[in-house]
Amino acid sequence: MIRKIRKTYGVSGLIDWTTQIKAGKGSVLVHFTGGALTAYGVTPAKYSTCNPFFQSVIENSEQFKSGRIELIGTMEVSEPVGGGQNVSEPVGGGQNSSDVASSVVVVKVADKSDAIEYLKEHFPSQGYTATNLRTKAAFDAACVSCGVEFDFS
Repeated sequence: MIRKIRKTYGVSGLIDWTTQIKAGKGSVLVHFTGGALTAYGVTPAKYSTCNPFFQSVIENSEQFKSGRIELIGTMEVSEPVGGGQNVSEPVGGGQNSSDVASSVVVVKVADKSDAIEYLKEHFPSQGYTATNLRTKAAFDAACVSCGVEFDFS
């Protein structure tokens, strides 16, 4: 298992924001989504990545240094080595391993939104969005389909 750090950045007061950040002679396009302004408070538009290059570009940008982009949180993510699926825990818990046809990868995340971001990033061919994973049934079905179990601690 490879351990990576996923960092989530936010832009407060915006629902959706795309910005171009200079990186040397080029630039990187970063799309923040999922923000909300409600009577209960402000949810910042977010962008999450495990890629150290993007993390460095964002953290060395003028927008980050001025406070426009903020670091909201970090989490440790385990990924299988070599592109194959790593057997972390059998499905069904108490069953014999001979009774279990598939396996799951356990990923430690802070909350459901981080879990959804993980599914979107690691299973792009599935077309997952925060909207279609909104209900518990849809989220659980996606987890089973992808062979992923989330540890919310």
